[in-house]
Amino acid sequence: MDVPYFPIIHVIDQILCSHFQEIELEVEPVSDMAGAEGYTCPNGTFITLREDVYDGAIAGEGRHRFTAAHELGHLLLHSGRGFARVPASNTIRPFENSEWQADTFAAELLMPARFFSSSDTVQIVVDRHGVSYQAADYRLDKLRQEGLI
Repeated sequence: MDVPYFPIIHVIDQILCSHFQEIELEVEPVSDMAGAEGYTCPNGTFITLREDVYDGAIAGEGRHRFTAAHELGHLLLHSGRGFARVPASNTIRPFENSEWQADTFAAELLMPARFFSSSDTVQIVVDRHGVSYQAADYRLDKLRQEGLI
């Protein structure tokens, strides 16, 4: 896709779930999610989003769009594999951590590096990509550190 605003819910619900009948998008009430915003089945059969997260992502709320993209990352990257869950006493490198991987996937999906320039501000990124200020700020900082902009 060569458009800076990625339609995450449309892609999950209308494209992914429609074309791959074994994958479902479930929307659950806040009360049923025990504080979680989303969940991806380790076997890759469904993504569950909390109702307010789903509604927020449809409405274009950046934080909720990122959560949906994060869960899609788990589905595509980690289905059929054990998530990198280790006791607090053990340490793993960030790139070995499934949560870091899903966040990195979501950041690139929603804010592809090819759309950035050195003159971008956090507000420009928020407006262009439909993400939160926190995600935009982190992505800008990361791309600058890596010398990509």
